[in-house]
Amino acid sequence: ASATPSPAPSTSATALPPDSRATDAAIPWVVYQSPDVLRLIHPVSGTSRPRRVLPNGPFGARHPDWSPDGARLAFTVDDADGTRDVWTSDWDGSNAAVLVDCRVPCRDADSPAWSPDGTRIAFHRIDNVDGRNPGSSLQVVDIATRAITTLASTTGAEYAMAARWSPDGRS
Repeated sequence: ASATPSPAPSTSATALPPDSRATDAAIPWVVYQSPDVLRLIHPVSGTSRPRRVLPNGPFGARHPDWSPDGARLAFTVDDADGTRDVWTSDWDGSNAAVLVDCRVPCRDADSPAWSPDGTRIAFHRIDNVDGRNPGSSLQVVDIATRAITTLASTTGAEYAMAARWSPDGRS
């Protein structure tokens, strides 16, 4: 079985105040993971304070990755059912929603990485079968259709994790 794309409703997040939005392309945002929350900061501006990306939840957000155009984020969230799901949101945390809902036997859908063209996200999946992790899968989800393709699988203690795309998106 593969991770299931989720039609779950989105979780509303309060957008950043207008004065905190990046209006000058020369001043980039950096997203980073702090304990259980994602934060944004301007690395160039000495006056920027870190701001939570998802101030109203979900909590347990980790492993952020920017879309190629900088408009969206992909990240993972630890779900109440003990699994880890892949989510996406707008750059400021608004329009946050589950993209891949990791359901039993899936334990983790993790380490999302946007394709260079912004149409797909690679991630790894680890299952839990009878209390053991029988290996992992490297999977790709199509953003538009939510179709998931398994590219590679491992067995035993070998894990395919934290994949990244080649610059041209073909590898």
